[in-house]
Amino acid sequence: MILMSVDVESWVHRPVFNIPLTEQTKELDCGHVLRSTRIILELFKKYRTKATFFVLGTVAEWYPELIKDIKNEGHEIGIHGYTHTRLTNHTRESFDEEIKKTLSILNGMGINPRGYRAPAFSRADFLYEILNRNGITYDSSIIPIKTPLYDGTSYDCRPFIIDRGIVEIPCSILKISKLRIPVGGFYLRLLGSRMNYILVKKIEKKYGIAVMYFHPWEILEIPNNIYLEKDKKIKPAFLKKRFAYYKIPMLKNVQYLVERINFTNFEGARAYIDKTILG
Repeated sequence: MILMSVDVESWVHRPVFNIPLTEQTKELDCGHVLRSTRIILELFKKYRTKATFFVLGTVAEWYPELIKDIKNEGHEIGIHGYTHTRLTNHTRESFDEEIKKTLSILNGMGINPRGYRAPAFSRADFLYEILNRNGITYDSSIIPIKTPLYDGTSYDCRPFIIDRGIVEIPCSILKISKLRIPVGGFYLRLLGSRMNYILVKKIEKKYGIAVMYFHPWEILEIPNNIYLEKDKKIKPAFLKKRFAYYKIPMLKNVQYLVERINFTNFEGARAYIDKTILG
């Protein structure tokens, strides 16, 4: 079973651009996340792909019509926070406030999310406490590699029950000896669609389940000249800029995968996970 997920955030939320929180606005986004997510919805509809869309509360506020489109297409909606603030920059109280605010927005649209994914796969010791308090039953914030934010190498791809009874469904990596090869997102751009296809099939065979993810901002060209208030121009350092724009857009990469894999969403996989993997 292979799960498809989309982290619904704008290019303005990307840490690589370091745009101040107060200037991460709908006006700066200029419809980018709306257009790119609708392209994804059309692609998924064509190939009968079901996915989980982990949505930022800010995006839901900017474009409520987009959230309704996702819901009406039969996809699952989870939450990605309200702002794209890493958990390492949250307090227990500020994180709880963000979760409650996002849930309130989505509940007002008739959506009752049960899943969560942290911005940038970040971690905090209060994560599961707050998720449990707000009725979230599963998390997908672990990526089993070492990152600048935390070391996830004690985990593999197999779902497991973690703190407070929450089911953790990690993002996927293939372990070959001491090497850990991730799939999805930047690694879908870096390694290409054919290699990601091979990797997720091998991961599925090994663990019974694999998880693919990507972002709407990877689907359309991102503005090169970014100006904030008072005509201040965003100028990422050379290496950061290379990373920020690397092999974007990558719609063809995603299309390659959905043409060949019968993806499901997290909600559709829960019965299989509970019975077959968790026992």
